[in-house]
Amino acid sequence: MEDIEKVRAWATAKKLDEHTADQLLINGFNSIESLSLLTLEDIQTFDIPLGQEKMLMRAVDKTFVKETQVSGASNMAPDDAEPQSDRRAGSSITGSGLDVHPHQRDGDDPYIWALMDQLKTNQFSATVLPETSQNGTQQGTVPGVSNIFSWQDPQLCLKSVPIVDSKHLDIIDFVCSNVFQSDINNESLISQANGGQLVFKSGPVKPKLESITLCQWSMANISIMYKLLETGALNSQNYLDYMSYSKRIYQLITCYDMVSVFFYDREYRCLQHQHKFRWCTDVPHLQTVFLRPRFQQPNYNNVNMSNSSKSWGKGTSKPTGYASYTNAGKEICRRVKSLRDLNLKVWQLELENDFDKSFLLNGIENGFDIISKFEIPSFVELKNHPSANPKNPLYDKAHAQILIEIENGNYLFAQSTPKIISPLGIIPKPDGGVRIIHDCSRPEGTSVNDLVGEFPKQKFQTIDDAAKLVASNYFLAKVDLKSAYRSVRISKQSQQVTGFKWVFPNGIEHTLYDCKLPFGAKLAPSIFHRLSQAVKRMMSRRGFTIVAYLDDFLIFEPTQARCLEALNTLVRLLCSLGFLIKSCKLNWASAVVHGGRVFLRRIINSFTCLRQDWHKIRVQGELLADITWWQDFIASFNGKSLILDKIPVTSVITDACRSGGGGFHDLDWFYVNWEQDFPGCSSFHINELEAFSVILAAKRWSSSWENKRVIVLCDNMATVACINKCTCRNKILMGFLRELFWLSASFNFHIKAVHVPGSSNVLADHISRLQESSSFEFFMRYCLPQPLFISQLYEHMSNAALSFLLFRHTGHQGSEGTR
Repeated sequence: MEDIEKVRAWATAKKLDEHTADQLLINGFNSIESLSLLTLEDIQTFDIPLGQEKMLMRAVDKTFVKETQVSGASNMAPDDAEPQSDRRAGSSITGSGLDVHPHQRDGDDPYIWALMDQLKTNQFSATVLPETSQNGTQQGTVPGVSNIFSWQDPQLCLKSVPIVDSKHLDIIDFVCSNVFQSDINNESLISQANGGQLVFKSGPVKPKLESITLCQWSMANISIMYKLLETGALNSQNYLDYMSYSKRIYQLITCYDMVSVFFYDREYRCLQHQHKFRWCTDVPHLQTVFLRPRFQQPNYNNVNMSNSSKSWGKGTSKPTGYASYTNAGKEICRRVKSLRDLNLKVWQLELENDFDKSFLLNGIENGFDIISKFEIPSFVELKNHPSANPKNPLYDKAHAQILIEIENGNYLFAQSTPKIISPLGIIPKPDGGVRIIHDCSRPEGTSVNDLVGEFPKQKFQTIDDAAKLVASNYFLAKVDLKSAYRSVRISKQSQQVTGFKWVFPNGIEHTLYDCKLPFGAKLAPSIFHRLSQAVKRMMSRRGFTIVAYLDDFLIFEPTQARCLEALNTLVRLLCSLGFLIKSCKLNWASAVVHGGRVFLRRIINSFTCLRQDWHKIRVQGELLADITWWQDFIASFNGKSLILDKIPVTSVITDACRSGGGGFHDLDWFYVNWEQDFPGCSSFHINELEAFSVILAAKRWSSSWENKRVIVLCDNMATVACINKCTCRNKILMGFLRELFWLSASFNFHIKAVHVPGSSNVLADHISRLQESSSFEFFMRYCLPQPLFISQLYEHMSNAALSFLLFRHTGHQGSEGTR
């Protein structure tokens, strides 16, 4: 049977629909071996319904053993290893073997178990495991720590003494001058105890993976091969497999970005070390996740320039960096050399071995292109936005900034009409200044941004990337660039489309063009992102850890001295490259109280409707309730908010009906009877009852949701919209929202509601309808562990609700020992 047919048969056996099976094959999971590598993050990227996501997650969990079980079995010899199919939860030991219940072994799916046994046999036959000594350690391995220590100076450190070294052989551990020397750091044991060792470490700083060259990778790869041969992990049979894998890496480098291939190689080695599959085994999903195609530079050699150097007029044969003249030949302002050009010589030195060298150096020397289609319309002109009108209050600040741009050589007076004259817009900045927006998206169809074709999408770094780097007691520093785009020059081709008009205070309108990266060009963020990421790599080569988001840089270091050193190094580097530092900029942590933003909108709207400073407004109603919310919350808030976990809580479901409500989360559940528990809710609308059920779920489980993202499944559209929009006109629902986001802010969790069809919300629906005989029998008999005692139900509902249910279904109140 082919691998694809096996995957489809597995999906059918697990009651997954054909669309889900197609999604598995489309994403490269076309064999049972690749299915064993499927993770929650992979499943969430599939275009499948939520129910299919959960069924697929359960199918993977039941079919393949947990990683801890696999690693435990890998330390045994093949003949002594415990069969994976028998290592299931709930198995009991009888005699010398394992007696497993049929339903615990997925007895309804014998095909999968036969296939997994075959895969296990094949895996053991293709793997050479080192012999195991009596004390449990594998021969050929050296006890120690395989973590990467990057110290420039000798260090004293504590390290644990594990039984075996479970880390894969990483390339950066073998990058050194001596090909056959794998240990880059020298260690000397000072003292040893039962819990660990005190060692003295010295040696050079290990490089970052993204900064090594192909030659260094090749030498490290050979060193790893010798290490594997030495330890017995490679023999005459699988030696050729390793050589085939090395050849495969070189082939990938010819088609994909070299750094992305290096990270692909690291993940492949890690998986091979964990699962012991043969070298050169194809793992398609790794290619999809890690490999990035090489960016093809457009060829501008055959592009005809419409403006020759003579067309710039007197004294302006080199327009960038010099002042311009009017049509009458009068010099507008003195000639100045631009203070904001990037320093080409410094960039050439810093980018000597950088993978993005050609694109960056070409752009710094000749200017970056903000268009990729050079069939430019003959004449396009649009008037400025009203914010750029001389009568606008922001005009004076905008005009002063334009004069500065002219003096710095960024704006030049046009000697001939540019092919595209775009409108300008002025928006205020929080610091009291203004930002000039070059509206490159108008007019639609013939704008500057319409001349941009396909270009590689850039993935910006996020707060989650920063959270992965920071640790307890780390020191952070922040650097912000001043008017970062104004440091980056654009090409002469692009200068033909950056024209604009500006009315000076004397009423005369002049035509100018921008020779720097305009704020509003479609390609501007992508271009500057590649520049800032290059700066990040420069700092990495110096041994510092930073996160770069466009013109913002965040530094992480374990000590204050090293953080200060990194800050000074970054500032000096940025200045030498040609950037300006904005040392006075700081930001408030406005995102600390996540739920509090809900109760700011009405306060802000109330103040913005006041026309004069002395006007007053009556504080009452919803406005008073919002202010009271803030007063009560700030009185109990400690001012700290931790970063949320990346993996969300997805097992929360709620439902309500006219007689009751309920919810389920992580093997816990609750039931309320409106008449017995909340008599005042008997007249509520069903939308209000559904929202109230969510509030009850949050009050019950909020402590376990601390610092997490929570997804609540609900079959009521009004409740879903109310929670996600954080506002509602219904006063009762708004009261529920205040309570919900009070809990959200107090326990620092984010809550999001997702709508599911009522037919799919089966479990919560049965809980909310326990007063009905069919739902009561189904839930108590099939959804709860047996035998079931009445005493176990008290923690899931009130005494009044339990007494009501027992009397309704059995005719008596029952006792704690009753089943």
